Amino acid sequence: VVDKDGLIETINFPITKVLMSPDYNIGVNIREFTLAASFQYWSMMGTIKELPTEEKMRYWRFGIEFTYNFFYPEPFQVGVGLGYSYTSLSVQNNATSIRGFADSDLMGSALALVTNMKYFLTDNIGLCPSLRIYENWFTAAHTKEAGTQDLKSYVWQTYIAVSINAFVQF
Repeated sequence: VVDKDGLIETINFPITKVLMSPDYNIGVNIREFTLAASFQYWSMMGTIKELPTEEKMRYWRFGIEFTYNFFYPEPFQVGVGLGYSYTSLSVQNNATSIRGFADSDLMGSALALVTNMKYFLTDNIGLCPSLRIYENWFTAAHTKEAGTQDLKSYVWQTYIAVSINAFVQF
């Protein structure tokens, strides 16, 4: 990216790992189908691809998911579906320029393969472990000096999120 003074800032992308995260959902079940809004947020330390350091990263996403639940209306159900989400990844000290290091925010979208297992402990309370595989494409970056700019080419990263939800259905 080019900053306000015409200097080039290089965004060095993080290398992330398989992460476990809280996953917040609100949705509606229509027989064997579930339509849900979901939100994830986590902070972690991560390696920067071109730099010999680990830096603090903050990842969050907000998305919608559509899931088909096999074995409905049984107490044990297996769900498979797709999701779409807006994704933001903030990384400390990963943008470099003649001025030194700066923080950056990467912004983009993601498609997800969603799998889960619902188990109803009672008629209204249950547990739902899930595995989501996100294919993210980051399209823009923001730094303090350069503002928000589109990236010349999309940056693709895959994220795997494992979560366990407790839910109430009414």
